[in-house]
Amino acid sequence: MLIFKDTKYIKAPFKNEDELEQVVVSNYEYIFGPTSIYLPKKMIKTGDGTGTILDGFVIDLEAKKWYLVEAELLHYNGDCSSKCV
Repeated sequence: MLIFKDTKYIKAPFKNEDELEQVVVSNYEYIFGPTSIYLPKKMIKTGDGTGTILDGFVIDLEAKKWYLVEAELLHYNGDCSSKCV
């Protein structure tokens, strides 16, 4: 368990990145704050046309900041072991 100020973080195994992404989507207000808005998957492109699909964007209205969201497992080989976070 990681404790930072008044927040506790608990390590949990995930079956795959889709499961992790759903946890992030379901709990974005706890992760990014109560004044945040989560916008789901979106294709973005650079000036030269290179594109990628992000898991989402978060806009924090109070802090006037925005974030790119990528939910990634530390280790992934088709299934998740106890090393997944």
